[in-house]
Amino acid sequence: MKPKTVCSLLLLIPMLSCNLVQQKKESKETGSAAGEEIRIVREYFDNGRIRSEIEAKGSLRHGITKNYSKNGRLLSEVNYVNNKKDGLSVNYYPSGKIHTKLMYRNGVKDGESIWYYESGKVFRINPFKNGKIDGIQKFYFENGTPMAEVPYRNGQPGLGLKEYSESGTLLNNYPDIRFEEVDQVYSHQTFILKIFLSNKSTKVRFYIDDLLDGKYLDEKAVSIPLKEGVATKEYRVIPGSVKKDRINVIAVYTTRYGLPYLTRRTYNLVIQ
Repeated sequence: MKPKTVCSLLLLIPMLSCNLVQQKKESKETGSAAGEEIRIVREYFDNGRIRSEIEAKGSLRHGITKNYSKNGRLLSEVNYVNNKKDGLSVNYYPSGKIHTKLMYRNGVKDGESIWYYESGKVFRINPFKNGKIDGIQKFYFENGTPMAEVPYRNGQPGLGLKEYSESGTLLNNYPDIRFEEVDQVYSHQTFILKIFLSNKSTKVRFYIDDLLDGKYLDEKAVSIPLKEGVATKEYRVIPGSVKKDRINVIAVYTTRYGLPYLTRRTYNLVIQ
């Protein structure tokens, strides 16, 4: 063997040793608490482009999963802990700008999640708790001014919706609940109560129930049958008898921004 070749090999051995040390160091840093190594699993489209890069521990997703489109665009980055979403997940616009930042804990949304305009301005902020919106949901126009604030508890809307025009003016032109009595006691032994909104909107749901803490819709609230925006409640009444009832009617109206406006009204029925 020529001396020049020997010298080349002698120079190469330390370099290989350094690379092995570095690999061992990376494995140790990416391993689990139990020392199990995190590996990268790659999936591909038929065209050969990468579909996903998955950090895995054993058979479970554990770490960042990156998802791509067929043309190679990054779609999302999702953090997993033992196969459940945990921590920050990011979704992207086709332009590469951030679309959403979602916070998870043990597989469900928990914490503040944010939606963005493609310009990078904040569009919506959802406060999640155990997978349901809980707190004040906020919306913004692209110029940064507030669009709306919606109170929620346990995924259900509450009284106190605030909506604004793009110039910042507070909107307050909302419908109220109206009642119409149809007395058919002597002809059909029935008394019908019709319930509708003052603007005759069909984008509404009616419930008969009390609000939780006087503010929030109960997820177990009983809805009233609805047809073309009008709900009806029918009473069977014997002519000459006395019938009394007191009902709390809740309306959930969908505003022009597509948000839930809650209003309520009590009806006192007296038939004699």
